[in-house]
Amino acid sequence: ALGPVAAAVGFSPPQPDGTLDGLGPYQVSAGQPGEVRLTPATHHAGRGARRAAILRTVRDENARALRLLAGRTDVAPNAIGPALIPALADREGLFLVARPGANVTYLLFQNDRAPFDRTRVRHAVASAIDRALLVQTLFAGHAAVADWLLPPGHWATAPGLPRLRHDVASARAALAGEREVTLLTSTDRLRVTVARAIAQMLGDAGLPTRVVSLELGVLLGRLDAGDFDLAVLQLPEVTEPNLLAWFFHPRGIPGAGGQGRNRARYRSARAAELLDLAGASPDREVRRRAYVALAHEMLRDLPVVPLWHEDQLALLSPRAREFSPSAEGRWLSLCDL
Repeated sequence: ALGPVAAAVGFSPPQPDGTLDGLGPYQVSAGQPGEVRLTPATHHAGRGARRAAILRTVRDENARALRLLAGRTDVAPNAIGPALIPALADREGLFLVARPGANVTYLLFQNDRAPFDRTRVRHAVASAIDRALLVQTLFAGHAAVADWLLPPGHWATAPGLPRLRHDVASARAALAGEREVTLLTSTDRLRVTVARAIAQMLGDAGLPTRVVSLELGVLLGRLDAGDFDLAVLQLPEVTEPNLLAWFFHPRGIPGAGGQGRNRARYRSARAAELLDLAGASPDREVRRRAYVALAHEMLRDLPVVPLWHEDQLALLSPRAREFSPSAEGRWLSLCDL
């Protein structure tokens, strides 16, 4: 999805061998279900690849761990959950590379549906979740509590933003007597564990919460249709902040006829004004001030709860020890091995 492909290729019949004519460092030499073989491209933009690579899909986490231990895998980027990382990182012949990630995991509200059509209830939910505890336990410390959707150090955010506090007592006062809600998540094992932990915290604060795990396509369909109460989602790459317009501008509400995926149904006119200003100006300082103002606006309205920024983690064999994931989780350093 990240590499450009010549327009002529997109409008021509598929190649019999499945190859693509792109400008990246690799070309596809062979492919079958669960495996793609890449060889260094003859023509490329930027740095070229030194060696061929085989990308394998291994859906079971235990099987991925066993392949690493057996020396059958050289690079496993974000392929092992944080709970297993400590046990594998200490094994001889395996190396762990970790760096802060330019991503954000967040709790999505259906802002058009009671009880989350009330700002007080949304803030109470945020107060009920002990984000620091979840980071230290479920992620073994390989994440940072999020103050905002943009990662720490990003040029478009600023220090001093109001912080969401963990306060179960105030959450109970606001959530008492509310109906049971559902919390949607994917079928990934770690994501289900995260959702169950959040549901337990919400239940302890007086909001009965039932976790429903769905295949990704079904999950996104439910979100687009507005058929949900809560969901745990992630923006895997938050570098250009104009991305926020796609997810939070009122014109992006599914079914409204505009462009975007504002699945929260966030309808703030002020947020729309700030997103339009930031998107139209070429002046970075003007854009920065607009995004800082947007952060304050959204932290008051709280259409979503920023949870944490997960580290980029890669387990490596000695042959791939120089691999380094980017903050966005891209794998371009494969080219240097």
